[in-house]
Amino acid sequence: MKILKKCRTPSGKKSSSLELLLTMLALALGCALGILSKWLDELTITEGMVFEDLLEILDLRNVFSRISVWALAALIISVRSRTPLRASVNTMMFLGGMIICYYGYTIIFSGFFPAYYMAVWSVLAVLSSIPAYFSWYSKGTGTFSIVMSAFILGFFASQAFYFGRWYFGLHEWDSVICFFAAAAVLYSKPKPFLLSLVGACIAAPVIDWLTPYIFGGL
Repeated sequence: MKILKKCRTPSGKKSSSLELLLTMLALALGCALGILSKWLDELTITEGMVFEDLLEILDLRNVFSRISVWALAALIISVRSRTPLRASVNTMMFLGGMIICYYGYTIIFSGFFPAYYMAVWSVLAVLSSIPAYFSWYSKGTGTFSIVMSAFILGFFASQAFYFGRWYFGLHEWDSVICFFAAAAVLYSKPKPFLLSLVGACIAAPVIDWLTPYIFGGL
């Protein structure tokens, strides 16, 4: 599409072997984080153990159970890919690796086979290639880039803050950090960034309202 080509074009050209290596690294990262996440789920905290006390203070078990951390990793992988197609592939491989290893750990070490959740999250991992493709353009220029950045920041804001007609508050600290990290990733120039923030303020309450209908029951 002409509007997308004006927004952002691939810079330079990398060898196919390097592209494959980067995709494999995305897969390996997803696998590693999937195992870490499930290990934290299964970990029994022993009082007095400094390392485990630190894990409890950081609350990493719950951090990795929230969508903001995974969405931030997927965003970074997407915008740092060389082309929108590579962004789709790399993001899908990252999330696919996470799901395979998370549920593989569950089956092998926990003796539990959550077929429904595996199926649903596997489908979502495949479908992630679509938003990843368009997210790549959020680091471009022009109206489409601003709109994409606004929706992305709106999503992170919906996870970091809660909204009401007369009130506003913060969710968990890690989701707030992810919001500011996503803003740093997407920042390019002051004016388009400010426009994206304005758009995010409009999009966030709507996304917050829709989220239970999209992810409810998972």
